[in-house]
Amino acid sequence: MDDNYVNDEKMRKEIETKLPGRRIHYYREISSTNTAALEFAEARAPEGTLVLADRQTGGHGRLNRKWLSPAGGGLWFTLVLRPQIDPEKAAQITLLAAVAIARAIEIHTGICPGIKWPNDLLIKGKKVCGIIAEMESGETIDHVILGIGINVNMDVQDFSLDLQDIATSLSQELGRPICRLSLLDEVLRQFDCWYSIWQRDGFEPIRVTWKQFNITLKQNVKVDSGDAVWSGEALDIDDGGALIIKSMNGMIKKFNFGEVSVR
Repeated sequence: MDDNYVNDEKMRKEIETKLPGRRIHYYREISSTNTAALEFAEARAPEGTLVLADRQTGGHGRLNRKWLSPAGGGLWFTLVLRPQIDPEKAAQITLLAAVAIARAIEIHTGICPGIKWPNDLLIKGKKVCGIIAEMESGETIDHVILGIGINVNMDVQDFSLDLQDIATSLSQELGRPICRLSLLDEVLRQFDCWYSIWQRDGFEPIRVTWKQFNITLKQNVKVDSGDAVWSGEALDIDDGGALIIKSMNGMIKKFNFGEVSVR
């Protein structure tokens, strides 16, 4: 385990970003960083508050799926955001985060991950990162809780048998351990950069870069929206981040969220 990760003083010196990490809450063990971040958000924590844990006992992803979060194994953290945007644009934050993390991994390791719409990063077809965004809003957004889990230093045996064929870690792909603190710093730097671009220039720069990393478009996919399952070709994402599907009979449909599998 990279002990410098749990050195609070070193962590605060290492992270030099304008927004993310403005305030840091670190836990050696916690049920869920998302749950803690939500409590901080409701208590009016400032934008950029970072909740970080070495181990989660109740981490979860989309559809409340359990996210394996062992001590020393990865980056398990949540950001509190308060973007001044229309609530219907909040889904773009997930795609923005995916771009920032993909760039950070590429810069820090030399590995170029693929982004599977809407919220997964994969390496050689195996999941290495998941993203979940939860919003509280009315006419305007009060806060967005952005949860991120990156498998960093996990061996094959650290994954349950049902995950060993579909999940991986950066250390497995590189063949060596990675300093989590240095990777966290790069992830937050990239998020800081892309969040500023998004607020200044809108979604289009994010959309262009997302498409460069994507592994979903031009594929025959199945999308489970919860209410129905659609199959067809993934054509594009629109200017709001929705996935555009063309079915076998030529019908075009947009999805703002859903579970995607490549057929």
